[in-house]
Amino acid sequence: GFYKYLVDTYGIEKMKEYLALTSTILPDIEIGLKYKDIFEKVFGKPFDELYTDWIRSLMKLNYSEGDLIYKAPNAKIYKLDLLGEKLGVYSVEFGPSTSYVGSVNPRLVFLSKDGKEQGSKTLIALDIKYDKDKTYVLTKAENFGKYENQIWDINSNKLIAKGNISAFDVDDGNVYIARYDTKKMKTTISGESLELLIDKYVTYMDVKNNKIALLTSDYQIIVYDLVTKNTVVLEDNAMKGPYLRFWENGLLFTRVDEKYVNPYYYDLAEGKLYKLGENLLVYDFVVDKDELYYVSYIPYSINTGTGVYRIKAQKKEADLVRNEPIFKFEDKKYQYGSEIAFRIQKMIQPLTWIPVYEYDIENDIRRGYIIFTFANIENDTFLVLTPIFDLILTDTQFGVTYSQYVSWLTMKDNYQLFASYYYPTNDYNLTGMLRFGGLSLSPITDMYSYLTFSFKTRDIGLLDSVFSLFTANAPAVYLNNIGFGLLVSSYAFGMPYNVQVFGLLSNDKLEDLFNPEEIESNFFIAGLVDIALTKSTTFEGKVALNLNKPDKASYDMSVASTLFTDNAFLFGNAIYLRNSGITFGVTNPSVETVLKHGIYTHFFVEMYMQGLRLYPSVGIFAPFSELAKPAGESQEFLFYIGLNSSPHGLPLSLFSLSLQTEGY
Repeated sequence: GFYKYLVDTYGIEKMKEYLALTSTILPDIEIGLKYKDIFEKVFGKPFDELYTDWIRSLMKLNYSEGDLIYKAPNAKIYKLDLLGEKLGVYSVEFGPSTSYVGSVNPRLVFLSKDGKEQGSKTLIALDIKYDKDKTYVLTKAENFGKYENQIWDINSNKLIAKGNISAFDVDDGNVYIARYDTKKMKTTISGESLELLIDKYVTYMDVKNNKIALLTSDYQIIVYDLVTKNTVVLEDNAMKGPYLRFWENGLLFTRVDEKYVNPYYYDLAEGKLYKLGENLLVYDFVVDKDELYYVSYIPYSINTGTGVYRIKAQKKEADLVRNEPIFKFEDKKYQYGSEIAFRIQKMIQPLTWIPVYEYDIENDIRRGYIIFTFANIENDTFLVLTPIFDLILTDTQFGVTYSQYVSWLTMKDNYQLFASYYYPTNDYNLTGMLRFGGLSLSPITDMYSYLTFSFKTRDIGLLDSVFSLFTANAPAVYLNNIGFGLLVSSYAFGMPYNVQVFGLLSNDKLEDLFNPEEIESNFFIAGLVDIALTKSTTFEGKVALNLNKPDKASYDMSVASTLFTDNAFLFGNAIYLRNSGITFGVTNPSVETVLKHGIYTHFFVEMYMQGLRLYPSVGIFAPFSELAKPAGESQEFLFYIGLNSSPHGLPLSLFSLSLQTEGY
């Protein structure tokens, strides 16, 4: 295994040194100051690098790597362009904030040729093109339920074209567009004095010097001369992509060579193919004179990532690949099946069954129940069945009562629904969210409209509150609520943020919810703001306000910061933990709660169960009224163990305890 690799690679004496250092009781003061860990002190490399080397040795892979001039850990670099004396790198960065508020950080970074950042801007793009001093992007957009691709001029924030656009380019101010017809299964390429129809799907396009190069979904390269109208087809059917570019007298592109992805150059004048690098793993690349810059994975990174490498470009003649497909026909008996029967079979198999025992000391009641959960094959719809038995066993009394909790959760792209029922009290909870559609205001700003509702007879209990965390966060003040609002998601100020504003009707009595005489007292304005301050720190603010009673506004403002990004699997991979941190907040939780204005702080950990995300937390709530007491008076605080769907906000309390300081 791993330690045998260390012995074979570094020798038995190094392993003895490692064992000696790890067997001591006192910690080594050099670890953390001079060395990253004990492995680096002994073997010269930290654990993550040694582990990667070991995995590579097992896979028998011998990737060549150039000079790593730019690292993008925990990020995916999608495109690399040569812009005169600079490099343009488009990447999407991830981090704990991606989980906390659902945001990523798409950036276009400008680098010097030695990998130093010289500037950046926030962009969301499927593809980026540069023409003189202008930048153009191809983005995916939604307009009231209809999805389309759009071409934008970033410099003037101008929409150039929209529709089913698969590829585009801009040359000397002229825009060339590939539009795919899904019914006819044909692509129309249009531009300056050009209207070309082909029976293929175009994945990428490049235009230069009156020539247009097309990369199709079947890995064919087609070059069309805009002047002579001649067409050249590269007779090579090896896997290529995702990009191709004109360079010198031909084209640059990547090609799959068994377990490697290497850079190639095809000379259109000579009709010859040249390999520019050997045993590489290249996603995208550019060539500047005799230097080749390419994008590949970072070998040594905790959360993996990508980077930009630099090597000397080779020019070794290679052969075109012309694989003749071999078709083998074999008679087999067709097996009929029913999708409905398959779905039912999967749905009736319990996903989890969790036995729980509780003892109510005050009423001497022993409660036992089992939480059965069922899910569909998409894992976006869940059924929860929980039979509950209460046993009363005293010297004078004996009895067994039965009750039943049932809930249904559905989480789709355009709607979410949570419904629950409790027998024998006939209490219910119906909460949901419906998204009507979206509108793209710019390449980095989208707006969506929502209808939300929440109807309850009462708070059914802890079990219902826990399962409702998995569904839509519908704004609510009293038991019955219905609201309409807008969500704006944007990167307009260089950081990802979401802003929601709702008009909300709320009342404890359903029959009074739309009562004209109580509209003013029922109407609330609810708002929410999520901001990713950094890749590991986020801010969230919530408020619900009745204009006639501003003194009873509920609010919650908090900052969540990540302390550790370690991860672990528990209970046979049933639970996955990662991203632990601390939250600081100020809140007035609700207009009808025993908790009033105060501050709170808690430690949290991100937890996944069957793909569902939760945040267990441990913290303290301190009311302002207690903090404002004169010195010497006793103060009362609330210690809690909670659960939430976000690290932000005062969580649902699973256990709480009043803590009191003694006065003097």
